[in-house]
Amino acid sequence: MTKKRRKIILEFIIFTSPVILLFLLTYIYPFISGFIYMFTDWNGISSKITFVGLENFSNIFSESSGFVNSVSFTIRLTAVVVPVSNLLALAFALILDMDLKLRNFIRTLLFMPNVITLIIIGFMWQFVFTNTFESLYKYTGLDFFNWSWLGDERLAFWSVAVVCIWQVVGFYMVIYISGLQTVNQEVLEASIIDGAGRWQRFYHIILPFIVPAITIALFLSISNTLRTFDIPFVLTKGGPGFATRTVVFNIYEEAFKKNNYGLGSAKAFILFVATALITLIQVLVLKRKEVEN
Repeated sequence: MTKKRRKIILEFIIFTSPVILLFLLTYIYPFISGFIYMFTDWNGISSKITFVGLENFSNIFSESSGFVNSVSFTIRLTAVVVPVSNLLALAFALILDMDLKLRNFIRTLLFMPNVITLIIIGFMWQFVFTNTFESLYKYTGLDFFNWSWLGDERLAFWSVAVVCIWQVVGFYMVIYISGLQTVNQEVLEASIIDGAGRWQRFYHIILPFIVPAITIALFLSISNTLRTFDIPFVLTKGGPGFATRTVVFNIYEEAFKKNNYGLGSAKAFILFVATALITLIQVLVLKRKEVEN
């Protein structure tokens, strides 16, 4: 090995070791620890750790754990948030890709919620659903503003869904705008000359070109929604009752409130596997579309 090559390797180790160490401490170590703890009944505090095998997995779906209800809520939330947020983001991207005077300002305005801390967003919308809606009801008399948006089980679900969609639309819009930049303008202009309508141009030309952007946006939206925690935690406290507890919310309560760290780790592992499988299938399906196009 030459002196120059040794120098390059040494520099590489020096500059990358802090990042690698941080990655090992913040991602790999917690993952391995959680994998071990899910086979124990550790309470998260005691030095005594008892191995219980697969007992935690047999207790996960018991009625007392509340895991089934949290899974049901998370699936319903994902089924609403993912398609609506992506459709809105794509619609905004198509509009703001046009030559509009205020398009940069509107883009910034739509992206702003994504840079606000989720805890702050939760408190903001909590104020809107209570104080602001109460004031609007007094001025307008519309029953819509007098509904119990955070106190009614059905309405609480839609309150959480609306806030989640509002928070992420701007981010996915940016992804779709970047995808629209890859559309071949010569092909698009040729289709216009040939008399293709707007819908035909979108479906046969624009859509195939932005499949990579759709793949990324759907991957992020599915994985992020399945791991939703902050907004329902602040907005509804998981209520009314247990109506708006997501899977991550349930894991948090199991591990840090009930001190069932082993059971919480087992639930977290199931969430990890489910999220990985769902996103993997989605990516593989859309990647085939990219190849075809």
